[in-house]
Amino acid sequence: AGVVLVAFLVLIPILVIQLVSFVQSAPEIVRGARTSLENLLQPLADSGLLRGTPDEFIKELEGDLLGLARSVGRNILGGLVSFVSGTVSLVLSLFGVLFVAVYLLANVRKIKATYLMARATAPGMRREGWGRIVNVSASSAFVRNRSIYGLANAAIITLTEELAVELAPEVNGNAVAPGQIQESLEELKDYVPDWADQVIAATPRRRLATRGEVAGIVAMLCGPVFDAVTGVTL
Repeated sequence: AGVVLVAFLVLIPILVIQLVSFVQSAPEIVRGARTSLENLLQPLADSGLLRGTPDEFIKELEGDLLGLARSVGRNILGGLVSFVSGTVSLVLSLFGVLFVAVYLLANVRKIKATYLMARATAPGMRREGWGRIVNVSASSAFVRNRSIYGLANAAIITLTEELAVELAPEVNGNAVAPGQIQESLEELKDYVPDWADQVIAATPRRRLATRGEVAGIVAMLCGPVFDAVTGVTL
């Protein structure tokens, strides 16, 4: 596919340049050819071997050639359009597959990283008789318009609940699933200019949580106030 794309990008400009050059020189070529043909046909007309005058014969020939050229041109153009359409469709399909694969891989790694971190730290916590695991998910886990991203965050919540059961009673397992964060609004304005107004208008307090506030919740889940809380997502 890469070779086809490179060939397409290189050959098309070359063909366009050659076509433009031919079109520019075509009138002169036609005039010269017509004059030469008239000179060849004149003796035949003088001898009565040519039906009509050289000019009439050439006009009839031009009509036939023009019809043939139009037919050939339509066939070539149709083939070129099909080739370009097929190539573009192939490139877009490959890009879509690659994008989904990378997106899926990134979110699978997010789940795997959460699991590996718990597996690495939980044994030590259980030996000490005390531990806290707080995983980070997102509110997209509770909606159905975020595709793979929502699936990955829902999986983290499920994993958190499993850890809460498997690691009890020594280790508590909880999660936080924030929605839109205040500090991220500026980044989203480049994509949806009025996104901030829409999100803020949908919140009862007419403001969004900050990163510091989310960090404060994580700290509280690790403290004595939430000692009896496990398997919960805030």
